[in-house]
Formats: sequence, structure tokens, C-alpha cells
Amino acid sequence: MKRLAGLISLADLIQGDTEFKISWENRGKKALTLLAEKAGIRCDEQLDDLLSQALDLARSTLTSGKNPDADIAHFWEEVEKNATLLTKNDYLRAAVVALSFAHRFARTDYGSSRQRGFGQLWGDAIQGFLGEIAFQKFMRSATSGRTIPILDASEEDLGVALSADIVEVITEGKSIKPSKRISIKTTKLHGRWLDVPYAQNKHSDIYVLVKVGTDADALFNFLASVGALEKVLTAYQEGGLAEGELPFLNEGEALKRAKEEVEKMKEKNMLFLAFIAGWKEKDRLSQTFEAHEHNAQRARTKITVYSGVGTISSGSVRAKQITFRGPLPKNNLLVEFYPIGKFSKSQHALCSTDLLVKDLNKIAELLSAPEEGDECAQ
Repeated sequence: MKRLAGLISLADLIQGDTEFKISWENRGKKALTLLAEKAGIRCDEQLDDLLSQALDLARSTLTSGKNPDADIAHFWEEVEKNATLLTKNDYLRAAVVALSFAHRFARTDYGSSRQRGFGQLWGDAIQGFLGEIAFQKFMRSATSGRTIPILDASEEDLGVALSADIVEVITEGKSIKPSKRISIKTTKLHGRWLDVPYAQNKHSDIYVLVKVGTDADALFNFLASVGALEKVLTAYQEGGLAEGELPFLNEGEALKRAKEEVEKMKEKNMLFLAFIAGWKEKDRLSQTFEAHEHNAQRARTKITVYSGVGTISSGSVRAKQITFRGPLPKNNLLVEFYPIGKFSKSQHALCSTDLLVKDLNKIAELLSAPEEGDECAQ
């Protein structure tokens, strides 16, 4: 098992010991079934896939491995408390809203010259909207419907769109504008960092990190499940392309295999685990980055930071450009961030998931507090 500065990922710990894995799966099945029951969903057929998604979430949790039973129990307690499930309908809603903003997709990847294709851009946008939907579903459930964040699919000016994802809140039957501007950031389940790039950390007061269990195939599995890919095959056949001169040898066999692939994709799971990892206020994110867990004392060629919070000025960071909790580095070595390595060239306000505020009741309180003079009865 690979250890990192005395730490190991919970996923590696579980997979490295059969007894731990059995304990993890038994606890997990109970926790996930409970989540599904809360959402009014049957998850029997998807349980193994949800367990696999949860294992991906466990990759972002680092542990000393001294008390595995306690670590496993704590993990599933957090999932029960801070997670929700997203369905095919949630994905459909996110896909349509994301598609409405297609003309705004930035083809250049953050801080690089790499160009992203439409499929990746659309998939990334869907993931972002799924995070917002997950947050709304979670807050509605956690407050028994007393507090319902309202999202906005309007095409706002970019500056307005960056300021807050929660534009309105229904609280105790009344519509209000919350006193704090809250932004929802979304990442994959194994993501370990809340990342607010460029100067986005100036726009909102609070940033919430939501992790969603989609993968690289989710968009195309979804398209297969709603019949979009079958339409491609139908168009091929109706256009007469399956007959006459064929530019490909064995093109008929290719059509048969294509149909088989689409059928397999239609059977893929469209139930996703979504985990509200926590939140951080703008003021703390805007301070100079402070590394909490790191290997600075032992580092010879580069320093790896496992935990910390604050802002870095660019993707290339040296030891003297940030502060360290505990032993100070002996040399001005290059700093990288586990498991990403380097961030892109732009400024980044960062917080590792272990340092996020976990008390989501506080978020409900902030959402329920209206801006002065803005409360109005529905």
C-alpha cells in the first residue's frame, strides 16, 4: 500500500485488506440503501455501482491507518449525513440547461492552450449543474422542505452569473434573497480540492464544494438511454447507407456491433452519488496559502502538499511563496498538490476537503437570512 507522508488513502486501505473491504461494503450497503429510501428510490440493482462510486469518494480521504474500523465508520456516517442521490431525470434537466449555454462554452482549458471539444464542454457543464441540483435536493431534504434554494437558468450577465448560484430561497413558504452570495463548485468524487480559479473568489461570499459520481462515459450512456444514439443508427439505415456500395469492408457487421454497443450503454447505471463535501468563506480562501499536511522536511526535489487552504498566485509555486504549518522547508523547492500535481497557470483559491467546514446547518441558516428589505411573501 502506497503511503503519503505517513498517510494513505482510505480507498487503498480498504482494497489492501479483505477484512476491511467486507466491513466497508456491509456498512456501505446499509448507508446507501438508507439514502435511497430517503429519496424514494429503489437502488437494489445499482447498489454495487454506488459502492464503486463511494470507493472513488474514499480516494480523496487520507488516513493514518491506525484505526481502520473508526475510519470506515466515520466515512459512512459522513455519507449518510451529507450525501444525496441524483437520478436520470436530474441528469436530463442538467443536460438541457447546460445545452442552453452552449454558445458560452470556453473552448480553451483553464490557463492552457489546450482546446476542448463540444462533448467535453457539454459534459463538464452538465456536471456543474448536477452539483447545483444536488445541493438543492440535499438542503430541501435536510431541512424537511423548510429551506429550498432556488437555482436560475436565466442568461445573466457573466458578472452576475459568477456572483451566486443561489439566486433565491423559499423559506417557510416565503421568497427571499439570501444575505450571503453562495457559489456551488462541483468536482469528481475523488477530488480533494475546492478550487476557485482566476479572480472568482472575489465574486461570492461562500463557496460550497459538491462531489458528483459521474464519469467520462456518463454523457454517452445518458444519450443511449434516451434513444439519441439509436436515432443515429436509424438514420444510417433509412438513408440507404447499409445497402449498395460500401466503403468499408464488413460494414454490415460494424452496424451489428454498433447496435450491440448501444444496447450495452443503455443498460449502464444512471444513479449517481452526490456528496456535499463542505464549504469555505471567501475571506479565508483569499489569504496566502497555508500548507497543513506536507512533506517539506523530507522533500529533496519537490514538496507535496496534502492539505491546506488559501490562494496561490499561479500554478507554479515555490516554497517561499506560501506558508507552512509545522516544520519549515529547508530549500525553496517547487510545490505540488496531491493528487493533482500543479494547477493551471492562473491564480487559484484552494481548500483541501479535510479543511472545509462540514456543518451544513450553518449554510441553511445563512440561506434563510434575507438581505435587509428583500423579504417578500409569496
